[in-house]
Formats: sequence, structure tokens, C-alpha cells
Amino acid sequence: MKKLALALVFGALSVGAVSAQTTEKKAKVKTERNETKIKREGAVAGKHNRGNKEMKSPEERADRQTKVMVEKLGLTNDQASRIKELNLRKAQQMQALKAKYGEQRKGMGAEMQDIKNTWHQDLKNVLSAEQYAKFQAQQEERKAKMKARREAGKGKKEFRKDYQKS
Repeated sequence: MKKLALALVFGALSVGAVSAQTTEKKAKVKTERNETKIKREGAVAGKHNRGNKEMKSPEERADRQTKVMVEKLGLTNDQASRIKELNLRKAQQMQALKAKYGEQRKGMGAEMQDIKNTWHQDLKNVLSAEQYAKFQAQQEERKAKMKARREAGKGKKEFRKDYQKS
């Protein structure tokens, strides 16, 4: 009789322990779902999903783009200030376009292309012929790398590892 009672008590404790584990597992899954939902909502509300960082303002994007162009193209101070104005105008127009269309990215393609074409025309007026040719070569190289990465079906980090090996 004692053995039977002891077996029942042990069985009841085992069932309780097992059910507690599944509850913790369910809670963990639910928490992960909520975090994913928050990340998605954050992306819509002006954040992207890379580490849930805030997107940069048009001014910050223009500053960064100008800095890169100064380094890679060897711009003068006058050219740098004019390029910064162009980059800022483009970044503000792009942000307004994204705000206008929201998640409907297909609708803004033509307008986005118009903004980029205008920006390229303005760049031609500011840069020397040699600088603009160098800029175009850099753009083509960037496009080729992106195409190769897309065709490889790999993310940026994996592609870099493979690209550096060869």
C-alpha cells in the first residue's frame, strides 16, 4: 500500500513538472512572437530591422554620403558644400516620397527615378568630367557586386566572406 501511495505521489509530481516545462516553452514562443511583431511594427514606424536601430535622418544620410564622396572622388571644399546640398535635397525628397506611399513601394518607382535622374544631372554640373566618370565607375562596380550577391542568394556577410576568399 505504501508503495502504491508513493508511486501515485511521484507520478503526480512528475506530471506537474512536465506541464510546467511546456508552459515555460509556450511562454518563450509567445515572447519571441511578440518581439518579432514589435520589430515589424518598428520597421513601419521609421525603423529598420537591423538591430532595431532608428533610421537616419535625411541630414545624417546626406552628411554620410557627402563624406564618402569627398573621400572617394577627392572633392574640393566648394564641391563638397554643393554636393552636400544636393544630397540633402535628394534625401528629403526620398523621405517625403516614402512617407507619401508608405508600404506601397511599387507606386513610387517612377517618381523615385525622376529624383535620382535630377540628382545625377546636378552632380554632372558640380563634378569635373574625370570625377563624374570615376563616380559612375564606382556605381557600376557597386551594382555588379549587388547582382552577384543576389544571384548567389547570400546575405552581405556571407557574400563578403566568399568574395574575400577568391
